[in-house]
Amino acid sequence: MCGIFGYISNDINKIDVNAFKLLGVLNETRGEQSCGIALNSDIFHGATFKDRKFRDFIKGLDLKPIEKPVLFGHTRKASSGTVNEENAHPFAFGTNNSDDGFAFIGAHNGTLYNHTELAETFGVELKERVSTNLTREKIDSEVLLESIYISKSFRPLNFYKGGAALVWYTPDTNEIYLFSGESKAYQYS
Repeated sequence: MCGIFGYISNDINKIDVNAFKLLGVLNETRGEQSCGIALNSDIFHGATFKDRKFRDFIKGLDLKPIEKPVLFGHTRKASSGTVNEENAHPFAFGTNNSDDGFAFIGAHNGTLYNHTELAETFGVELKERVSTNLTREKIDSEVLLESIYISKSFRPLNFYKGGAALVWYTPDTNEIYLFSGESKAYQYS
């Protein structure tokens, strides 16, 4: 189980950063293994022992949106993959046209049972080189979100098996999407 929370406004000056911080702290009950936020077309993670809880992660962090009126976060309780910064949400892909930030930012709560098939169908590489001598395998959440990004469509939502609550944001178009549901393709749904 993970937590997804956020604050959106039509006026960047009306975003209540303190309300957002409170939502993050309250979501620690849904996951304390890592956390992260999407802010100003960028992502920030807390995944070490000293900052994996949201309350510790936000200490000293300036959360004032300066470009986009969208701020969302994630608290993680891992259902797959190692607990580390690479597997912390949100995940981000591509480069946007306005500020060299990310083109697509998303977070997931749930478990997928066919992320390997999903990766194959939508052209997502399952392994990623982290350094010269180290590669990592992407977790199910990252594969689902990257499938949506690559396909530039909702098609992956008809293909995955399992459960998902998702949020994703496209800074170039300033659009945010929310999705929740069990897959139609999962035999126990």
